[in-house]
Amino acid sequence: MEVGNRSSLSKADVAAVRTALEGELAKSGVHFADRERAEAVVVVTLSENVREYVWLAEIAVGKNERSVVVVAVPRGEAGWCRLRGVGWS
Repeated sequence: MEVGNRSSLSKADVAAVRTALEGELAKSGVHFADRERAEAVVVVTLSENVREYVWLAEIAVGKNERSVVVVAVPRGEAGWCRLRGVGWS
């Protein structure tokens, strides 16, 4: 999984997001591998607008199947509680 930051999040916050995402994916049964050996590649871009953080995940399975998921994460306390595993779903 690659994570790019186009937001105002600090490096520490981006690392926390990455750790949270990896943890949730691992709980769902995802196993991580080098890009060359992976069955799927996930590229996450962290961005933001005036109200919230906007995360974009580009998922490529094989050479032909691609999906895009966009998630809005509230700024402030509620968003960070979700990030840190409280109420994440």
